[in-house]
Amino acid sequence: MKDRTPDTVENSEAENSFRIFYGKIFSSLLRKYGTQFTAEIEDAIQNAFYKSLKSWKPNHQPQNKENWLYAVAKNDLLNQIKVKNRHVFEVNDRPALEVEAEQTDKRLEVLLWVGGHAELSKQAKVLFILKHIFGLHVKEIALNLLLTEESIYKSIQRTQKKLVQLDLEKMDSDRKPISLAEIELFNEILYAVFNMGFDSFDVQQNSFVNEDLCIEALSLAKLLYVQNSRVSTKNLLALFCFHLARIASKSRGAQLVTFFEQKDWDADMIQLGYHYLEKPQTFSKYYTEAVIASKHMLATIKNEQHWRGIYALYDQLYRHQPSPVLCINMAYCLIQCSENGKAKELLESVEQQLPKGHFYFNVMKATLLKETDPAEAKKDLLHALAKTNQAFRKAFVISYIEQQPQT
Repeated sequence: MKDRTPDTVENSEAENSFRIFYGKIFSSLLRKYGTQFTAEIEDAIQNAFYKSLKSWKPNHQPQNKENWLYAVAKNDLLNQIKVKNRHVFEVNDRPALEVEAEQTDKRLEVLLWVGGHAELSKQAKVLFILKHIFGLHVKEIALNLLLTEESIYKSIQRTQKKLVQLDLEKMDSDRKPISLAEIELFNEILYAVFNMGFDSFDVQQNSFVNEDLCIEALSLAKLLYVQNSRVSTKNLLALFCFHLARIASKSRGAQLVTFFEQKDWDADMIQLGYHYLEKPQTFSKYYTEAVIASKHMLATIKNEQHWRGIYALYDQLYRHQPSPVLCINMAYCLIQCSENGKAKELLESVEQQLPKGHFYFNVMKATLLKETDPAEAKKDLLHALAKTNQAFRKAFVISYIEQQPQT
């Protein structure tokens, strides 16, 4: 199956800007013409992106890029449908550039519609929305969710076939009040999107952060909160704000700075994070993660007591939702408390759950072993280097190797 999202666009700067438009255009066209044309809609948007790369010049670009892309994609879609002699719901004979994009953002509507379909599994909903609403490519999704590209393709194909059977015209009339379970699913999707942008592994991304993707997740989370006023979404917004406060500190020149070594955060974003932060009546991973970020940012002394407090919060997260990535963070806390033996046991317990050469796992393991077994530490770093495609991550690992004690 062809991956039709904007990952195939060669111009990485253009690709990043196109992702802002991709989900909006896809949602509008899907809403207008139906799920039976999903493949054609993907192709039409991709074709519009390519045409823009050829026709847009530095001093000659449309005043409204979204309208231009929407118009070209819509006309391309209508042409595809006509060529295949399929029923057209609406024929629009106006010139392409006179067609205006939807005035309202349809992404949340489509997200709610897909998320509310009981016949789809939770994972199927997440994968479909990540690819189509946010324009993420399959390789990027696979890296972040620890799934194979083949399984993602197959899931999305099955989802598209099921969605074809649904009637988009009933999206509004048959819509029931959003349940708490559905809101938690939407929170999780926005959380995943934000994390993919905040810690980007996209080989075409020339930065540690895809800030546009983070802002898109933030804006939809705000809209979801305004419409439903759930504390879980409010704490998700707090977490987003605390992380956005860290963006400038994530790198030093072209060098990656790990979370626990970052400082000099954006005070305004921290204040906004506290504005949203609200202690829930029951456990919330978003609240707990937001508290971890805030404690680390505001701590003036990071002694053993500080790290044990951070470890306890990570442990609370792990007991509710076990994750090998959480164990990596917990191992770091244990190292700071001089409990290297427990840290080693913890890393060994999750090593088989992660892909070989997992960037953060291997860097953490090397950190643990650099004094006691520098040869093994270097081997772990070389594994990470072999699996890393981004230039700045390669530079980080190479620099770390050079800092290792000589064997």
